[in-house]
Amino acid sequence: MFYSYNGLPDDARQPTISTQLVMAMGGILAKYDLLEKVGIHLIHGHFNLPVDTILVGSNYGDCRWTKATTLDVLDLNNIHGHVFVCTERGFHAYECQTGPLPDLSGVDVGAFLEEFASFLKKNKLETVVGLELISSRDAAPMSELILSSSLQTIMAPDFKKCLDTRQTGWQFRHESGELRVCGQTYHAKSSKGHDPFEFNAPEPILDTFEDLRCALGKQGIW
Repeated sequence: MFYSYNGLPDDARQPTISTQLVMAMGGILAKYDLLEKVGIHLIHGHFNLPVDTILVGSNYGDCRWTKATTLDVLDLNNIHGHVFVCTERGFHAYECQTGPLPDLSGVDVGAFLEEFASFLKKNKLETVVGLELISSRDAAPMSELILSSSLQTIMAPDFKKCLDTRQTGWQFRHESGELRVCGQTYHAKSSKGHDPFEFNAPEPILDTFEDLRCALGKQGIW
């Protein structure tokens, strides 16, 4: 069962999460040997989706393109939950990802989810912080542009003429024996202040990843 994307708060409306709490959550991931597979995510949404539609992301190299997808065209054999929110009935995905589920064999998933959920509830973070499955880890910061007119987002490490605003994702690693944050993700806006991102008229058709990359390239963004 998917958690409704509609009604999620914009990231700007979410409270600040202290470094102490962030590192404590990273410590739980480390305890269960999940640093390579799971990160934490600021629960947020950017637009309203039509009925029977979910957000599905796909990786293209070091980029992630997410778009609204109707349930009737989903390939259930090539999709898994990507960002999860803690509810009274457990963790439920509000955003999905193409490809196989990361290998969690050898992980006591039940114990991990129970401990992480308990931490969120104790610190009143159930509606603020979620879990994000990761297929790879990159220490370079990633920026996400919101394309609300086409119900899409694009995340990449090398946008131009953009400013990072709210941090929305944290991944962790051990470095010199200490737990450190890596792989941060940020909500970005154009240097002109446009958020969500606005294309010059006429609005381009963005049916493929190549369409999107070309359109942003013509804007001097990518």
